[in-house]
Amino acid sequence: MLLGELQAAGEVPDSVNTDPLPPHTLAMAELVNGIVRRSDMVVDALQHLKYVSSVTMVSATTSVAENLGAATIRSPQRLPRT
Repeated sequence: MLLGELQAAGEVPDSVNTDPLPPHTLAMAELVNGIVRRSDMVVDALQHLKYVSSVTMVSATTSVAENLGAATIRSPQRLPRT
């Protein structure tokens, strides 16, 4: 309503993007959906990232198996497409 009035008065160009959401909204929603569907794998990945960032911060060299235990490390698997 207001946009139409402003365009008619020549205050606003004819091609105005009025979408209140940023352009990356759909990609973000897809990412969040994937995380929610595979939360168990995300927790493992976050634990690994936390460990690696801590080790990197103190310039140490070690393996994930030493810290988290070999039983906690899952072999890479192909995720099903959803």
